[in-house]
Amino acid sequence: MAEKNNRFNDESEKKRQPKRSARGERHAAAKEKNAADRRVVSYEDVPIDKYDEPTPIQPELIKKLLKVLLIIFACVILLLVILNWENLSPDNVSRFIQYDLLGISQGDGYPSSINGNEVTDGNFALMDEKTPIYVSDTSIVLLNDNAGQRQNLGNAFAKPILRTSRDYSMVFNVGGTGLRILSHSDELYNLSLKNKIFCADISASGVFAAVTQSDDYLAKLTVYSKDNTEKYAYSFADYYINNISINSDGTRAIVSGISAQKGSLVSSVYILDFSQDAYIAKYELKDNSIYDVKFFDNGNAAAIGKNESYFFDIENNKKNLISYDSKTITNYEVSNEKGIALSLAKYPDGRDCEIVTISPEGKTTATISTDIKVESISNADKAVAVSSGDTIYLYDKESGKLTAQKKCEQTLKKIAMANDNTVYALGATEIIKAEMNSTVK
Repeated sequence: MAEKNNRFNDESEKKRQPKRSARGERHAAAKEKNAADRRVVSYEDVPIDKYDEPTPIQPELIKKLLKVLLIIFACVILLLVILNWENLSPDNVSRFIQYDLLGISQGDGYPSSINGNEVTDGNFALMDEKTPIYVSDTSIVLLNDNAGQRQNLGNAFAKPILRTSRDYSMVFNVGGTGLRILSHSDELYNLSLKNKIFCADISASGVFAAVTQSDDYLAKLTVYSKDNTEKYAYSFADYYINNISINSDGTRAIVSGISAQKGSLVSSVYILDFSQDAYIAKYELKDNSIYDVKFFDNGNAAAIGKNESYFFDIENNKKNLISYDSKTITNYEVSNEKGIALSLAKYPDGRDCEIVTISPEGKTTATISTDIKVESISNADKAVAVSSGDTIYLYDKESGKLTAQKKCEQTLKKIAMANDNTVYALGATEIIKAEMNSTVK
């Protein structure tokens, strides 16, 4: 019986033994794996190029980063569009792509030699903040901000006069019949009018006008649409017209003329609306010659005179006097956007000039005393610049202080401010670009 039990026990043990062995093997394998996971790696046993292996960038992260950059870019573009909505005309966009983005006519930088023998001070101006234009005795030249030539056209006018607006320029022949219209990149029209031209102007909208000789009247004003079709005419019977300015949208004009009455000089200023047959205002100004007239972008206007100037609040039919206080006007600038800048000398020889700037709203924004003989003046938002001899002086309009001055290599005929720190200048033989960084404390 004992033998039978022993045999039974041996057989049972044999049946259980394989099961314990398989369980043990699995347990041993798990222990070995855990031990391997916990083992500390010594860098002494790893090659140096394996110490810092780059972590691969996940594609999802790249996609998210690109989305964020695109959103930021779109926001910047949207902000620029909102801030410059009024300037996003097809011409402006085309000009930006051609000259600013693609860099056509890059140029070699300023100073730039003048084409021709002579440029009068009245025949140098800026079409916009980046386009100097001048008319010499042989050429009409448009430059970019790095002196590259956008256009270089021949000039055969005996007495050329230049007029500019934001996107257009006009050159006409005083006493002749020739008139040319240019954009930033092309000559749009080269016209020959029926009668001799006294004065002319072009607006920011492309509407242009010419005052010409007339068989039946002293002068005739003819206004043309942007496509060169006649849209308005007005004849003057009492005054010889010598100045005209059109408002920015080409719907109104301010015109000045002269006449002699009882041995005295009389000037007259007309305000015309192209939708009406009669003038909407007329002012007679005795014993004063009018040098220039200008329509401001806000609808007001001004006339610059020899003895005094005038500001016109057209909507309220008011004329305000700009007195010189017994001083002598030596130079002026009047622009559609910036208003009026005057230099008034304390002495008849032009010494010790006072600078006065007036906004398009008719408010005096600066009165600055200097010891300079001002020969040219130009106005910007926060600064005003003057030139005397070969030197440009920059003044802060708020404080009235001299903030910068720059000596050029030749005498300057005229200056034109592109912004508060950049001044273009017409010299005897060169066009100069001066960056007026603060140099005077």
